[in-house]
Amino acid sequence: MATAQKKLIEWDAKQGYRDTNIETLLRQIGEPEAVVILRNAHFFTAAAFYRLHDFVQRHKEVKFFLVSNEPDKIFPPLLDYVELLNSVDFAA
Repeated sequence: MATAQKKLIEWDAKQGYRDTNIETLLRQIGEPEAVVILRNAHFFTAAAFYRLHDFVQRHKEVKFFLVSNEPDKIFPPLLDYVELLNSVDFAA
């Protein structure tokens, strides 16, 4: 029996960092077990972080990876829902 492939969405906050951009992103997710990679997550506005936080609270089945070289600028309540990795060794 084949397993369903998860939907992968990549988003760069440098290009879409406002709450209206987050709404567009969230509409793309659609599937309950999607994987979303948010690059430059520290660029999001406060309104965008609030909208994303609300979505993450209600849809824990969607996996978000927040990538940032400035994690101290990420909305602190959102960090309650993420596992923090200080660095990743991609060569390993």
